[in-house]
Amino acid sequence: MKKDINWMLIESVVRRTVQKLHDSPEREIRNLIDLGLSFADGRFQRKFLKASQKMLRNEKSAYYPLIKDVVSHVDEERLVTFGMNLGYNGCTRGAKTIRQIEQEEGFNIPWALSFSLNPAQIENGCYSSVIHQGTELGIYVYLMEASDPVEQSLALTAEHPDCAFVLFVRPQQITDAFVQQLEKQNNLMLSVEWEEGALESCRLLREHRLLYSVHHQYSAEQVPSLLDGSWLEQVLPAHPAFALLLAQHGCPNVQQQEVYQYVLSVRDGQKYPLILMDIKNDLLMIDNIISSDVCLAGFDRDGTLYSHNATYRTKDYNLFASPVRQILSLAMKKTDAPTNKNQ
Repeated sequence: MKKDINWMLIESVVRRTVQKLHDSPEREIRNLIDLGLSFADGRFQRKFLKASQKMLRNEKSAYYPLIKDVVSHVDEERLVTFGMNLGYNGCTRGAKTIRQIEQEEGFNIPWALSFSLNPAQIENGCYSSVIHQGTELGIYVYLMEASDPVEQSLALTAEHPDCAFVLFVRPQQITDAFVQQLEKQNNLMLSVEWEEGALESCRLLREHRLLYSVHHQYSAEQVPSLLDGSWLEQVLPAHPAFALLLAQHGCPNVQQQEVYQYVLSVRDGQKYPLILMDIKNDLLMIDNIISSDVCLAGFDRDGTLYSHNATYRTKDYNLFASPVRQILSLAMKKTDAPTNKNQ
């Protein structure tokens, strides 16, 4: 992707700000947000930056220690690259393309795409083609569940340096050899499943100055341990930048909404030095700000399309059989609410 003048100006300022954050995170992050507001020309950017500006007026905010910890323990080039790919390519340049195509062609385009990676389809180049198709639609953010061998995933993300990737892995997949390969890429944040071995894996990532988060796919029975703060207290020693939550299949919607309200209250309270997110609901929230309609799209390991309220099992909607543009134009029409197509 050719870098425009705004990208170069913002990247230069972000780089200088990251260098100064060690000494004065409070002042520099406020200056960066003020600068962002002067460049912001979309609803998402302005809403996000305004909310951040308001929150960081709290001098006791735990986000200040978080910022200082991240800039002290994550490689500078990695922070700048991932931040620009996510913030500028994804939320500014990509969002503009999404809105334009949606208006001209009459179908919704998700802000991010999710994949459960299939090793055979990585090998044959399918996912690389899909990501190329995605960027043409304005999609620069990809959430991917890694498969074995996990090194295949890094070969895929390396082909798309302008995109921001979140790669979901299990602790046993994080080996010394994998971490050495991971150090070569700056457009990727790892998310470690919070289970046995996760703390040790996070410590290894921290030693190598890598950007990482933790995630947990919760059941209905585990909701109380989320709502009382027990789970967050467990993950704090791992020093993740983000903690991500996702409901297991079958978890009642009432409980999912309880969890999301808890997530919002934690972010607003600014008590914990990490950013807590609900993957599904926060993706929907961001997408609703970027464009006029709610839209979420992901693909299972067999290529089946799913949204937040529907599953599409026919060939026309399969990632390995049809182009991304065609799939979205059929499934995400602006005039039709998605319906379940278990055919």
